[in-house]
Amino acid sequence: MSETRGQPEEDPEIERALDEAARLVYARYQSEIVEGLDFCPFAARAREDGAVRVTVCGEAQPTHERVLSIADALASDGAIEIGLVLFTRVSLGRMDWHRFVAELHDLDAKTARPLSKQFAAAAFHPDAEPDLGSPARLVSFVRRTPDPTIQFVRHSVLVRMRSRDPAETKYVPPDQLEAYVRSLASRTVEERVPLAERIARANLDTVRTQGVAKVAAILDDILRDRDERYAPLGVAPRRPR
Repeated sequence: MSETRGQPEEDPEIERALDEAARLVYARYQSEIVEGLDFCPFAARAREDGAVRVTVCGEAQPTHERVLSIADALASDGAIEIGLVLFTRVSLGRMDWHRFVAELHDLDAKTARPLSKQFAAAAFHPDAEPDLGSPARLVSFVRRTPDPTIQFVRHSVLVRMRSRDPAETKYVPPDQLEAYVRSLASRTVEERVPLAERIARANLDTVRTQGVAKVAAILDDILRDRDERYAPLGVAPRRPR
């Protein structure tokens, strides 16, 4: 079989089947984890509104330029609020994957029209053990997607969420400043915590309530489903069985 850029020539039929399989297993993660456990307050609404686009990338070694081109396509469609790029053949471990996405941020910052002005990007990866030591330390476990994934969320979505949240900083007209300061003083400690941190806290509470073993079992079953669907297509399992 001939080689293209160091990778096997693609079989269109296999690529279509892999694309479909990737979407199916990610849909399970979306339904059973993200929405099922209410880990993200805007995920369900964005999906129901048709504002989520899933892109499957089958390259084993995608370049940063390739990923930026996908993100550029997302940015050009104003109807898309959340873009999810699934990398079915990437075999990088979690730390190397986070490093790849960090390098993507650095490269993007050097472009003439940095996507960071439109999107917040986050790395998701299937290899993460639960750490209930703090809300922040649990984040990687909550983000255990079936495949290494990059999530692009349009900043306007985050701004909209924050505008509904009294704990977030906002502009206050000078003639209303005194009343606003009094309202801040009357808030509970919990109300003063920024939205992102409160979401992380809520997710930690959910995992503790549901039981980490139960959540891990769901994630493991989704990964097993991924491996079984991908095996006939020649894609190696994420974890040896």
